[in-house]
Amino acid sequence: FFAESLIRRSLEITLSDGKGATIQKDITLWGCQQRWSIQHGSLDTGGDAAWSLVSGQVSGCPVTGDWWIRAIPMFGNGTLSYEGYISPGKGSFQMAVGSGGGRYIFVIGKDRSPLKVVGIDVVGAGVNEVGTVDLSGSCPK
Repeated sequence: FFAESLIRRSLEITLSDGKGATIQKDITLWGCQQRWSIQHGSLDTGGDAAWSLVSGQVSGCPVTGDWWIRAIPMFGNGTLSYEGYISPGKGSFQMAVGSGGGRYIFVIGKDRSPLKVVGIDVVGAGVNEVGTVDLSGSCPK
């Protein structure tokens, strides 16, 4: 919670972990109960690659028709989202996401409807096998 007098003002905040590591971030407050997530560090293989690959499979529903998956950086690092195709019948997917590692929000859907959201840690410049995502109870009607 922030004082109303701080609304629409830019603030510089500094966070410290007690071990000497600090991070500074400029934020603008737009509401009294605003939340602002900050990511510190990243998950990375150290390799030089333009993309990270994420692969897996969905189960628990018949995978027929137009199924899709979308990845969005959880902490807003960049403004891009990434889309992938879920293979009919098999339910498998493989998609490229940004090169930086971190936590992503994956939305799985069919046609125009999102069905399930999962958070997945993606290692940058690596191949990330997420396994099987169970959609039981989330199947479209």
